[in-house]
Amino acid sequence: MKISHPIFLLLLVASLLCGNQIHSQVTGNVADSTGIPVLFGNVMLLKASDSTVVTGTSTDEAGNFTLEKKDTGTFCLLVLYTGYQKYYSYTFTLSETQPKYDAGKIILHADTSLLDAVQIVAQKPFMEQKLDRLVFNIENSVIAAGNNGLEVLKKLPGVTVDNNDNIQVRGKSGVLFMINGRTSHLSGADMASYLRSIDASQIEKIEVITNPSAKYDASGNAIINIVLRKNKNLGFNGQVNAGGNQGFYGASNAGLELNHRTKKWNFHSTGNLYNHQYYEAATRLTSFNSNEYIHANSRVKYHGLWNYAQAGVDFSPNDKQTIGFSAERSGGNGTQQRFYHSGMYDANGTLDSSQVTRGLQTDEMAFYTFDLNYKLTIDTTGKELSVDVNYAPFTTIATRENKTDFYNSANQLYRSATQKAYLPIRVNILAGQLDYTHPVGQKIRIETGVKGSVVATDNNARYFNIEQGEEISDTTLTNHFLYDENIFSAYVNYAQELNAKLSFQVGFRGEQTQTKGTQLVNDSVFTRSYFNLFPSTFLTWKTDSINSFNLSYSRRIDRPGYGQLNPFLLFLNPYTYNSGNPYLRPQMSDNFELTHIFHDMLNTTFGYAHMTNIYSTVTRADSATNIFYNRNENLNTYNVFSLSSSLTYPITNWLTTVTTLTGFRDHYFGIVNEENFSAVRYTWILNSLNMITLKKAWSMDVSFFYRSFNQNGVWLEAPVYNMDLGVRKKFPNGKGSVSFVFSDIFRSSYQNSKAVYPSYTFAANGKADSRRVGISVSYKLGKSQYQRDRKAKSAQQELNRAK
Repeated sequence: MKISHPIFLLLLVASLLCGNQIHSQVTGNVADSTGIPVLFGNVMLLKASDSTVVTGTSTDEAGNFTLEKKDTGTFCLLVLYTGYQKYYSYTFTLSETQPKYDAGKIILHADTSLLDAVQIVAQKPFMEQKLDRLVFNIENSVIAAGNNGLEVLKKLPGVTVDNNDNIQVRGKSGVLFMINGRTSHLSGADMASYLRSIDASQIEKIEVITNPSAKYDASGNAIINIVLRKNKNLGFNGQVNAGGNQGFYGASNAGLELNHRTKKWNFHSTGNLYNHQYYEAATRLTSFNSNEYIHANSRVKYHGLWNYAQAGVDFSPNDKQTIGFSAERSGGNGTQQRFYHSGMYDANGTLDSSQVTRGLQTDEMAFYTFDLNYKLTIDTTGKELSVDVNYAPFTTIATRENKTDFYNSANQLYRSATQKAYLPIRVNILAGQLDYTHPVGQKIRIETGVKGSVVATDNNARYFNIEQGEEISDTTLTNHFLYDENIFSAYVNYAQELNAKLSFQVGFRGEQTQTKGTQLVNDSVFTRSYFNLFPSTFLTWKTDSINSFNLSYSRRIDRPGYGQLNPFLLFLNPYTYNSGNPYLRPQMSDNFELTHIFHDMLNTTFGYAHMTNIYSTVTRADSATNIFYNRNENLNTYNVFSLSSSLTYPITNWLTTVTTLTGFRDHYFGIVNEENFSAVRYTWILNSLNMITLKKAWSMDVSFFYRSFNQNGVWLEAPVYNMDLGVRKKFPNGKGSVSFVFSDIFRSSYQNSKAVYPSYTFAANGKADSRRVGISVSYKLGKSQYQRDRKAKSAQQELNRAK
């Protein structure tokens, strides 16, 4: 907590510097005659004497607006929104004694003379920098066409996804996922499977929170919140989409979204199918200090059929209350055909022996979520109470069958062996959360809440050797593992606006964690119980109308995923097994960030993170059999310095670029395989998304990604780059579009990595079916009362006067 002294000293100095300035503020809310908030409405502050425009702004997603100015005097408001009549407010006075004015709720009425003549389409910027997060507006973006949720993540600035579906944000692993603001307890491969089942056209936006406040779960070094699209139009509405893409193998998708909304009820449902085929190929070289080595080649052909279905209802008996229930299912089945060839060579490069493994892997997954939520707006001051309860069971049933033929140095078959495994995993999650917001006056806000989650997992791994057609249990590999985790937490946030330029927030979150792991095979039990306190601090300083600074600190914890704790062995080939680690400890981190925002178009962030108990995939070897075991283990410490700069700039009236350059310095050090380990690496990442507006409703997106050498735990990863191209044509009626997508045009997404140990070295090279061409079509069903999709722009005459 030493950081608190300089922060509050800065608060005091800035308060003295800014406290004497006169600052006026006008707030309000804009809605249409049906009560639905108006998005991107233009609100202008006019002098009452001559209607001169003093300043202007736009309404947010809730229809709220805030106008800030140093002037005093008598004013009125002008509200403009295409398709609606102009609104002029009564005059009001702003003075030193009364610097604030609340315009309340402003109701706009449709201009019936324009409704049939104007076609309007709302368009948000692709990337927005908020106080504590980056917001990527996926809806209506070409990068969503024909892709699933995981593919879209790979294209976002600051987010990297490798071939093993490991996700990092600005060089930090351990990412917590949220769906519609609710914590998802899926991690690793399970989270990747869930994201693959979601069609990207159903995603409204993705929020990347690099330094979360105490209000959020302390898990994860960063948070990615995926907000699914919800239709806000009155009446019956929907959308249908279909597409396909072709690489070495083909893939296809289809989806349907239906929604019916009245003033009090909203019924919504979504469903989609994703049929996907691809291949992966890899080579691996294991070199020993004795100059012996193992050279291996592998190929994987994958076919999966994924589905996603969601249905729910929201009921608002009045303006203050909303009750909602939703049920969601995602999952499917996948099949992998694996071929693996390996040869062991002596120091002279002479073949000693070789093996060929042919495997069949099937996976059936089903993830369910049942959610009940309630929200109460207590009064107009902003007092709010919300309650959320959800139950999430999911099941994975995996089957592995591998047949291995063993050959001698003369390439003569001398033995065959077949192994089969049944790997069912069942997880049940019950969580409940209560949040309360209490404003004190207009400058202070207090947030508090409690949460509890109970998780029970059951992993029953059964291995068999097939001999003469019979399954004989392999007791050396069979394992039944139970794991329970209970987390109870409470938090409080205190936020205050000291003056028009300076505000801060301080929060604390306490979490009590209890875990219990049981291996039924050997009747061993381990338990852990620990309490952690997670402080967070945020300081915002608006130096002028175009510059602002955000300083933040938070302490985080990253608990291992359930699969990472499961000790059962997963057979990959005769020389390689993957294993969980039940003794893996959570990694802790202290995170600092300083962000400068210039003109809402250039964001520069300097960050530092100090992590303990950092875990990384470590390989251990059995020297007698040359069998290798991969599992996550705790290193001692990880430090990372990062610098990221994002530019959103309209180069011309038809070309806008969103370019992010991130550089970071990694330093891992600790004990690996009972040896001291230290690795320092400088890495930089370039993301550039260029949006081109063409004539006759055509548009184009060109994205480029490059990452230099990267240290990922004990693994050094080689540079990688790719380029994607998307072209979209909107239909004349504005209700649909057709998109063409070209992914990884140069087929450059190769994954090459290397790990060096005291007695052996690994080198792995892999490539996937990443170069693909696809087409996607979407069409909106129904029509709202006032055709809700409008273009976010005001009358040019009034805007020019505001400049």
